[in-house]
Amino acid sequence: MPAFSTNLTHLEINMNSKLHGSALLAHSKTLVDLTLYGPKDTSNWAPFMADSSQRIRFSNLKTLHLNYEQLAAPASANAADSSEQMSPPTLEFPMLEHLTYQNRTRSVPFFNIAQLPPKLKSLCIRGDYNTLKYIAGIDLPQTNALTISYIQSNEYKAASELINQIFAKNPSEHLGFLCDTRSIKLNLLDICCPKLNRIRVAAPTGFYSIIEAIDKHPRLASLAFENVVPGDCSQRLTNELLTNKEGLPPFTARVVSLSLGYRELDYPQDTMLLFAKYLLLRLTYLQRVCLRNLPSSLFTEFIKTNKNRYPHLENVVWVGN
Repeated sequence: MPAFSTNLTHLEINMNSKLHGSALLAHSKTLVDLTLYGPKDTSNWAPFMADSSQRIRFSNLKTLHLNYEQLAAPASANAADSSEQMSPPTLEFPMLEHLTYQNRTRSVPFFNIAQLPPKLKSLCIRGDYNTLKYIAGIDLPQTNALTISYIQSNEYKAASELINQIFAKNPSEHLGFLCDTRSIKLNLLDICCPKLNRIRVAAPTGFYSIIEAIDKHPRLASLAFENVVPGDCSQRLTNELLTNKEGLPPFTARVVSLSLGYRELDYPQDTMLLFAKYLLLRLTYLQRVCLRNLPSSLFTEFIKTNKNRYPHLENVVWVGN
């Protein structure tokens, strides 16, 4: 195998060969930052278990990224059964501070998350319904920040119940919900966590669900939306804007960061403008704003009024024609 420094601290590795497994074991005491991909075939765990008696201790590891995004599903039912029966090695991370766990396959997890130290600074879980079901069934360590990212295009209703369960049993002060799958018809009202303070959604999301989600999450501080769709409340927004020309009451949530836009100009300009105006009128604590592919008249109006309406504004990004 290639010769590495005995003081290696950062390593990104694909767990699909004995060679790579040996490299991981050789540096388990010095690594501070580790990214693992795989393995596709659980038989490749054999060298780890043989060399470590099913236990590997990473004495100084602070940051771990586990990525199962590229894994293939088992080729047959027999392969799946074999995978489920094989016990993964126990990995210990007594000093771990940051964990990102990504998995949208049916593979056995490479290690037991319950073996993590009792406190983490941040934990990011990105996966499908099966991943959330696994996470909801174990005791998560206390974290300063917990983020859940849902990436499946179906089973959203059931997944949202699991997301709420995971949030409810975690005492973290910083909770975030992300959804980057554009094929989901997302209803944010299915997510309910009073402590939630960050939402980022790329799926088509209705005006109404966004407004209601902001109303019921008073601790929200950061919002990011792409491809917002009118839904059935365009007339409601129009009426509110017309009857409150002097200004709408601000949201209870003190949102300081807003990103709003569309990847393509595939929605009516007047509809996009209506919703953006409504949000900007009610988010008066903004410090950072990013607007993408919205009508230029919105940007002109926003710049004219920002000094009086947004006293804390520090940064504005405009992307578009």
